Amino acid sequence: VLLYNFLHFFAIHFWKKIQKITKKIKIKCEICERWKNNEICRENDKKDQ
Repeated sequence: VLLYNFLHFFAIHFWKKIQKITKKIKIKCEICERWKNNEICRENDKKDQ
């Protein structure tokens, strides 16, 4: 029973850590996407001029 409880606790703890990491990655991706979109917009602006 003790081993099961330990594994259960570890799984929850690990899952929370993974979620935190994925959130950070998602935020980074969003920033990158915005930056890429800005670059594309600038390129289009240059073409229009």
